[in-house]
Amino acid sequence: MADALSRAFLSHPEIIRDGEQGPQVLAVDDVVVEDVRSPTEIATEQFNMLQYQPVKEETLQRIKTSTREDPELKILEQVIKQGWPESKKEVPAQDLKYVAFREELTAQDGIIFKGERVVVPRSLCKEFTMKVHVSHLEIQACLRRAREVWYWPNKNKEITEYISKCQTCKTYSQEQQKEPMIPYPVPSRPWKVIGADLFEFQGRHYLVTTDYYSNFFEVDRLYNTTSKEVICRLKAHLARHGIPDRMVSDNGPQFTSEEFRQFADAYEFQHGTSSPDYPQSNGKSENAVKTAKRIMEKVLAVGADPYLGFLDFRNTPTEGLDTSPVQRLFGRRTKTLLPTSSRLLSMRKNDSSTERKLNDRKRKQMFYYNKASKSLKPLKE
Repeated sequence: MADALSRAFLSHPEIIRDGEQGPQVLAVDDVVVEDVRSPTEIATEQFNMLQYQPVKEETLQRIKTSTREDPELKILEQVIKQGWPESKKEVPAQDLKYVAFREELTAQDGIIFKGERVVVPRSLCKEFTMKVHVSHLEIQACLRRAREVWYWPNKNKEITEYISKCQTCKTYSQEQQKEPMIPYPVPSRPWKVIGADLFEFQGRHYLVTTDYYSNFFEVDRLYNTTSKEVICRLKAHLARHGIPDRMVSDNGPQFTSEEFRQFADAYEFQHGTSSPDYPQSNGKSENAVKTAKRIMEKVLAVGADPYLGFLDFRNTPTEGLDTSPVQRLFGRRTKTLLPTSSRLLSMRKNDSSTERKLNDRKRKQMFYYNKASKSLKPLKE
């Protein structure tokens, strides 16, 4: 018998399936049900995607209702359940756009999926576009996030047009960087090399701690800028992520004090500082500071939560890579407010090619970064 909350059949020791082709007879206790479903439906029911959607029931119901009321998706669901016609000419005109990836489409309990992604009904597209941009990340970042969890025709175009008109993003657009980039070798594992830097935002001081492998960064509010306060915040991260081999910082008094030297000795990591004449040699932390400030500026300008902004950034696939910072550090995605399959949230081992991709990306970044930059001549004494 079908579960009332899904179309997946419940397991039962007395279920009997006779024959491999044609209609099947299911005997459950004294009840006999003739199975007249299509092969597509049978295959679909063996794996219920709804069981892998950690989404509020209210959101699921809205997607179901909107799918049912969407003329295009209503016909598409019928085609998926009945099986696609052998001839393209027999496919309903409004569903021709789905033919190229028809084998990826499934329909379960009123929701259509493209692989593990939800096919969003037209009436919800604008809302979902706003949702993916709630943290005001750049266009390409939002497209990469949406690509992981949702699908609808013309999605990229609609998201791009929406973000292009965002006044908040225009107000806080990133300034062009001018100075050449100083490269740092990609570490062989997460949290092997980290960077630390302080910054001020709206009269408050913060510490940013960056993993050189994954680009994952932590942001901590500092109530003062003493070595003791900085060390206290860093200890919490080392307890959580482990002790690095090396930590890079600037030459601020917090990091050059005897107290910080003793901390490095006690925790047995090497501490290196950037050049006083060129602090950007701690480029990872400098970039993290810029990213953190940009996220905080944008989300606070619209009254949003900066921590959700950090969460979205950490779960956004990096340009040129297939993974996000949080995936490269933890080996998994973390749950955000975007409806995401539990299968996508499961633990996955870092791809062995990640280090190669990171190095390739760094070389490309340096080429384009330095192409538009100019080294400054040293000042005359």
